Amino acid sequence: MKLISNIILSFLVVSMMLTGCKDSDDNSISGFDVDASEFTLGAEGGVKTVKVTSEARWIARADQPWIKISPANGVGVVECEIAIDTTLSNGVRSATVSFIPQGMDRKEVKINQTGYGKIISLDKSNVEVANMGDYGKRFFDVSLVANVDFKVVIPNEAKEWISIKDIPVNVADGSARPRSAKLRFTWEMNTTPEIRNAAIKFVPANQGVTLEKEAVLNVSQLAAPLIADNRSGDSLALIIIREKLKAVGTWDTSEKMDHWDGIVLWEKTDKGVKPEMVGRVRAARFELISIKEGLPGEFSKLRYLENLFIQGNSNTHLLPDVFELGTALANLEHLKYLNIRSYGITTIHPAKELTKPMKSLKVLSLRANNLAAFPTAINSTNFPNLIALDLGGNRRFSSKSDIRDG
Repeated sequence: MKLISNIILSFLVVSMMLTGCKDSDDNSISGFDVDASEFTLGAEGGVKTVKVTSEARWIARADQPWIKISPANGVGVVECEIAIDTTLSNGVRSATVSFIPQGMDRKEVKINQTGYGKIISLDKSNVEVANMGDYGKRFFDVSLVANVDFKVVIPNEAKEWISIKDIPVNVADGSARPRSAKLRFTWEMNTTPEIRNAAIKFVPANQGVTLEKEAVLNVSQLAAPLIADNRSGDSLALIIIREKLKAVGTWDTSEKMDHWDGIVLWEKTDKGVKPEMVGRVRAARFELISIKEGLPGEFSKLRYLENLFIQGNSNTHLLPDVFELGTALANLEHLKYLNIRSYGITTIHPAKELTKPMKSLKVLSLRANNLAAFPTAINSTNFPNLIALDLGGNRRFSSKSDIRDG
């Protein structure tokens, strides 16, 4: 009897041990997930824990020998330890731990480890952006690891097309322990046929601190298509303008501009026409648009434009309190009739937008915009030959400043 009791006791002990080593295998688990994506550690290394939840069996692999994973496989819910060795390097080293499930996409955990030197390490050193893009989508992100407080230095010549709003402060905590940060840069469209470049520097906020390695982000922007001063250039400018305005309707670009809806060209029989003007754009009309910016710069390429009509911006109620007309029309020496209605304009900035008097302009309509006061830029100096002005229907929509002032 005693022997039977001992056998039963031994069986129970072994069963308990086996149960304790088994991964959690809950039939209610679906899919595959890892509860972390990135860790940053100092030179001393350490151990980080991630929870892996999977309905299928998985294995884990590290692409660097200074990373150890335990356990390196499992199923169900498993807490996995990632051990990072110490480093004697002054720089940053990185590794990737890949969790690979059967029949599903892998997930990766990035490991950053800094040395003992003062560092600002960027996740990329070069960025290329397009020459144009939709409003709200013209940005790129940069991740960095730093153990010093820093500032971002954008070259003066690049500040007109690249900027950053929020810069983290107090990234370092007074020790060698590094911190991670993410920055978002925004960029403006390039209307010139030249590549633009900017070398953005990340420097210590304290001038007495010396970095182990200089931190520089090189940004290049693609050139805009060359818009020649001819009929072909006018057609290219119109296509880009229509794309930026998000105007309703399309043009069959396989057809000549003569057949494009809303476009009128100069003809030989037109009064006052010169030979070089024949076949060039005389008038353009765009309706039902959707834009959150000033007028596209490509309007300035329509050298012989005489009549411009733009109406019906779907974002007119959403535009910011300081929404300027834009500089695209400043150099159009033949422009006589300008109608920009229901666009959302709140102001005209004379110094930026009217670099010289618009001597040819005779009729100006800014009806149904968001002007709160008569623009001081509209005067006899800037518009010496203006004979008709329409500012009817202007009002401000949902403006906090109007509510406060009222």
